[in-house]
This record gives sequence, structure tokens and C-alpha cells, in this order.
Amino acid sequence: MGTTASTGTAMAAGTTTAFAAHALVKWKTRRELTSNPGQTDRTVYEKYPELTEALEAVEEASQRLGDPENQKSLKARTSLISYLNEYVTGAPLEFTKVEERSALATYAAEIQLADQLTEYYMNTLEMYGLSTVTHLDYSSIRGHELHTLRLLALNYSDASMEFATRLVNAGFLRLLLQDLSAVSEGITSGKLSIKNKNVHVALWTNISILHNCAKWENCKQDFQELDAINILLPYKDAENQGIKAAVIMTLAYIVEEENNHILTSDESVFDFMISLLTKALEKDNHHEIFWADELAAGLEALAKNEDNKPVIVRKGALPLLTKMLSSPDETEVDPAVSAIWELSFNNENKTAIKTENECLDRVKDLIKHRNPDIAQAADSIFWELDIDVESGEEKGKELDTIDQNLPNGAPSPKTWPNSKAALWGESASGQHIMISYNWDNQPILIKVKDALVSLGYKVWMDIEQMRGSTSDAMSSAVENAAVVLIAMSQKYKDSKPCRKEAEYADEQNKAIIPLLVQPGYKPNGWLGLLVGKALYYDISGKFNIRSKVNDLATALGDRGKRKGGVPAFLVVPDHSRTRPSSVQGSKKAVQDWGKEDVIGWLKSYGLEKLSHLASLTGEEIGYLQELRIEAPEFFHSYIFDRLAIKHLRDMKALSTALKQL
Repeated sequence: MGTTASTGTAMAAGTTTAFAAHALVKWKTRRELTSNPGQTDRTVYEKYPELTEALEAVEEASQRLGDPENQKSLKARTSLISYLNEYVTGAPLEFTKVEERSALATYAAEIQLADQLTEYYMNTLEMYGLSTVTHLDYSSIRGHELHTLRLLALNYSDASMEFATRLVNAGFLRLLLQDLSAVSEGITSGKLSIKNKNVHVALWTNISILHNCAKWENCKQDFQELDAINILLPYKDAENQGIKAAVIMTLAYIVEEENNHILTSDESVFDFMISLLTKALEKDNHHEIFWADELAAGLEALAKNEDNKPVIVRKGALPLLTKMLSSPDETEVDPAVSAIWELSFNNENKTAIKTENECLDRVKDLIKHRNPDIAQAADSIFWELDIDVESGEEKGKELDTIDQNLPNGAPSPKTWPNSKAALWGESASGQHIMISYNWDNQPILIKVKDALVSLGYKVWMDIEQMRGSTSDAMSSAVENAAVVLIAMSQKYKDSKPCRKEAEYADEQNKAIIPLLVQPGYKPNGWLGLLVGKALYYDISGKFNIRSKVNDLATALGDRGKRKGGVPAFLVVPDHSRTRPSSVQGSKKAVQDWGKEDVIGWLKSYGLEKLSHLASLTGEEIGYLQELRIEAPEFFHSYIFDRLAIKHLRDMKALSTALKQL
């Protein structure tokens, strides 16, 4: 939600100030944006030359916000705020392409604009003697300053997960929640009124930023730890439709399965959300307080709860989402098809989707879409409905099939089109151990994979995040698995691809062994039902992975083991025992490096031309060294895809530099 969405409500409330003047801003490309960290370094200038002025502006803004001199006098503050308003605050809205906006905001995060913004905001509060912000009169100097800083946070957190995450980590979330508590107390005591224009502006900018941060899964735990749900609840039934909508959508992103009743104690929440989407789609610009794609994403968030899925369809969401599938705007198609995929996990909804006019025809057209996320969602809807894409007939998933005509019964490579997953080792039975996990937990699961291979197991693991039409690849991996390891976490539970894998493994009667990868996580909802009270292996803490995998291997037995022992060339050493002592010793020093240390290190190995590496911290460099030793496949994939190191000589230079630490 950028300023365009926020100002829409201000207009609805009768505000005709400059805050509402941007309501008709022409750009409407909104979306849950993903960003590639490999594009957050200086190479972003090369890839997006059209962003040059905006990139330079956020660099100057970060520097000026971080300079204490710019807060010491009214003249300095006025100059800075004017600069932000003219060149920085609304910059993301100047670009129509999702990837441009994402690249700009992510770059801003990497150069610490979010951190500098938060510190400057805190200092501004202190300077004016404020502990909380309960109203914003931006006709005053104080209100104008705070409002500008909030709008900057609002627009950039909307465009980038990295920016939102840094904003939360810097303490901005805590400040906003304190403000909400203060406003709530003021309303209860009668000292404040939500109908007051200045109180409304303070609330709207506050909750808009909260919404933008809540939609990024990396921030979810922070909301829960700061008791955000209880702080937001008093505003769920606000008379102001904009405040109400923003709070409901924010809660939809952060409420856990077991607390769903807090949000949906009656069905009016669903009626309200679907009413907003209906009105949005009736308008030429598809905007009713929120953009249509934001409302579709909000419905999907509500649909994460199993009990909500059939209610959302019964209330009439499916025809609206189907209509969005034909939109020429990809940013509307993506959340719509994703929401239908989420809804398709419910059996009652499967029938509704099959009979919804034009729905399957439109979904089928999306299977070959250029956007791999849209293609994957469309392909997976057909998978969940058990319908053959070509014939449109129900096919029935076959159970536990292995092609015995292939060597070792291995699945044919033809069933894994463009697959970026990989098998390690050779199995006597043709079956393997499959690791099903969420991308965020990849480093620890690579260690598990390596340890299992060293113990003689054949392991299947998606290393490079398959996207697009991947149902055949996934089904082959499951069908040819002796055991499926499920890496349990909240993000795994919330992931549709992970659910697809896990439930298919269950349908195939595969042996499932849960691994706990999030400290203290207790599975609920569909994942809780699937794993039940099964014995799990906790690899979430600072454990010796080899010791844990040895315990796991006892449970695996010979299932998925290679024939003839462990070939020497496949052995992955136990780095906890074989790593040279100098690595541990140097890591301690490296993690304390500052920016000048990093730059000096790069220069000493001729890497200064890769200037974007200067943004790495000492701790991150030390971790790269660990990855180089413990997960070489992932290390090389990461530096190529994420750090944009494309030339062999540069790869060799970086590897040498890390090796010498």
C-alpha cells in the first residue's frame, strides 16, 4: 500500500488537503514484490539506467539522514525534509514497472536508508518531546516533518521486503505500535476522536506502514512478539472504512491458525472484504480504498486458515478472482491466481472451481505464462483439482509409481522439464530421500543433505528453487522417494508449494519424518494434521549437525541408501571435525570487521572493482566462507545468482580471498 491507497481513504473521510491530492496518481502497479539481493548492489545502475537519478537521490537521502548536523537547526531540517519530499519520498510511484520499484526500494534498504530514517525519526520525536504520535497536523512544522518521514517509510516498505524488514529491525514497528496504543487509550478516555482529521492522518499513515510490513513474511514474527494483534484489534470495527480495511488485512497476514476466531468471530469480515473487491473491479482504475490486487492478496491471507477457505468461496469471491485472471495487468493476475490456488486446497472449493464459469479455461491459459510464479500457480490448481490439463478430464493421481524400465527405477529426466533440483548418489532401489523445505531454511538443509550423502544416502533436493510448471518434477520426486523429510516452520506451513509436496507425499503413503527448523515452532492447521504426533528431529538450534543426522540415519535405516557403500568421490567430510582451526579463529576476527576493513580486504585481492561487495558485513563474509566449505554447490550458485559474480576470474579471486581468511 503506497500513498495512493492511503490517500483514497483520506478523501473518503472528507480530507481535501495535500495528503489526499495524490489519490488519483496514475500509477497502479501494486504487488507483493520480490527482490533479488544480487540486484541491490551497484550493478542496479547498469540494469536499470532509468533509475539513476532516483538511486542517487536515495543515496544522498541516506547520507543526509545519517548526518547529525542535519537535525541541529530548523534551517537544516527544513532543507532535508524539502529534499525528501521533492526527490525521494514519492520516487517509487514514478515507475510503472514492478521490478523497477522493487529494485529502487531494495537498493535503498541495502544502503541503510531504512536504518537512517528510523534513527532520524526517533531523534525528531525526542527533539519535540514526544513519546508517541497521536495526531499529525502537517500544516505545522513538526507535523510536516513526521508526516514526510512516515510517507517515505510507507512507500518504500510497500515496494520491498528488504526495506520493510530493515525498518522493522531498526525499531520503526515498535514505535508505530506504541502510537496505536496511545491513540486507543485516548479514544477510550474521550480525549481523542478518530473523526478528527489530524488523528485520522496519524492513524492512517501508521496502519498503512503496518500493513506494508505485515504482508512480508519475514516480518510476521516481529508483529507477534510485539503483541500487535491485541493492539490492532480495537480498530477492526472502526467506522472509517479505510482504517477498518487496513486493520483487517494487516491482521489477516499475522494472525495464527489457532487465533483465527479473533479476526473472524462473525462472517462480516468476509462480506466487507468481498464488497470492497466488487466495488474496486467495477471502477475503471480498480481501486476502492485498496487496489484490487491488494484486496485479492488480503483474501488469500484470510484463506490461509482452513476454516475460512469455504466461507470465502461461498461469499462470492471466486467469480471476482476469475475476472481478474483476464486482466492485462500482470500485478492483478498474480495475486488472483495465487488466491485460487490457496482456495483449491479445500475439497468443497474444488467442486466450486471446477464449475465456475470460465475459471479453468482462464487458469489453463496461464500455465505457459512468462511469469513463473503465475505459471506455477496455474499448473498447481489443475494438480489440486486432479484434472488433466490437455483433456480437461479428471485423471486420478497414481500411487507410488517407479519406472522399472529405467536404471535403478529412476524417474525419467523427461518428467523434470528444466528442473533445477538435483540428486546426489546412486541408490540400489532407485529410491531416494527427499527433502521438502522452505527456501529460507536452505543453508541448514544443505548441511543435512551433505551429511546424509556422506553416510551413503541418495538425496533429492531442490537447490535452485524450481518455478513455473513443476508438478511433474515434484510428483516424480515424491513417487520415487523412500522417505520424505519435511522441514517444519511457520513459513513451510504458509507455503503453497510446500503444502503441495507434503500432502502429495501423504497421499502416496510415503514415510514422512519431520525436521524442526524453527525454534519453538509447533505445527498447526494442515501441517499439524499431517505430522500428527510423529517423532521429529530438532535441528533448529546450535546443534552439531553431524550428531543430529546420525540420529536421523538410525531412523532411516537402509531406506534410500546407495548400493556398495559410500564411493570416495561422494563423501562429504564432517566439517565440524575436519575444518582447519584457522577458519574458526579467523571467523571471530572477520565478524567484527567494519566497512573500511571490508574495502581493504577486497582491494588486497583485486576485488575492488566489484564495488557492490563493499556492502557486505564482516559477519556475512565469514558466513560466505562457511558456505564455501560446507555447501559448495549453494555457495557457487549464490555468488553467481545473488552477488552477480559472472566471470570465472572473479569467482576464483573471491574464493581465494575467502580461503585465506
